[in-house]
Amino acid sequence: MSMSEIAAMAQSSPSLDRQRAIGATGIPTGVVNSLAGKGIHTVGALLDTDAFKTITSGRYDIDSVQEVNGIPIAALRWALDEVVRQSGSPAQTLCAG
Repeated sequence: MSMSEIAAMAQSSPSLDRQRAIGATGIPTGVVNSLAGKGIHTVGALLDTDAFKTITSGRYDIDSVQEVNGIPIAALRWALDEVVRQSGSPAQTLCAG
């Protein structure tokens, strides 16, 4: 599944709970605290960040960065995985492009 397909699903998925608190996700506590420090408290806020948009644009290799625009890659990976999971798509390897 391409990053552009994931980006489209993130914007259009009615099953994705954008109001869900970041603290109620599987994101590690330290990352949750880091996101809160940046004013990101919900899944929707994370999906709306420039960092998520940058990762889904394919401009960065998700396996070679630790953060994008100050957002830890662990949070962005969680968001990508959650979008794919919520879409009901079978587990696939994420690829840039």
